[in-house]
Amino acid sequence: MKNKTESHGNSKIVIQGVGSRTITVKVNDEVREIPNDVDALQKLIQTQGQSTFQAGEKIYNIGEISEAQFTQIVHQNFPESRTSRYLKIFLLVVVP
Repeated sequence: MKNKTESHGNSKIVIQGVGSRTITVKVNDEVREIPNDVDALQKLIQTQGQSTFQAGEKIYNIGEISEAQFTQIVHQNFPESRTSRYLKIFLLVVVP
């Protein structure tokens, strides 16, 4: 997985936040929500005429990212909140 420091084309695509089902992405000055899925991100990137996206401080080439790498990048740059972790623990321990 190679990191790049430049973007090709006019649009800059930056992941700003990640939820369990959606990703908040900033395309230039427009904020969008897309499904939390590498295919959805790839489709957005391609419709913008791009091949790269930014997550955290790094820029990645979408063509070199697998589903597993995507999940790792997302969780590395946008760890789940403490409240979400406590809720998961509560649901696993108390609710069953």
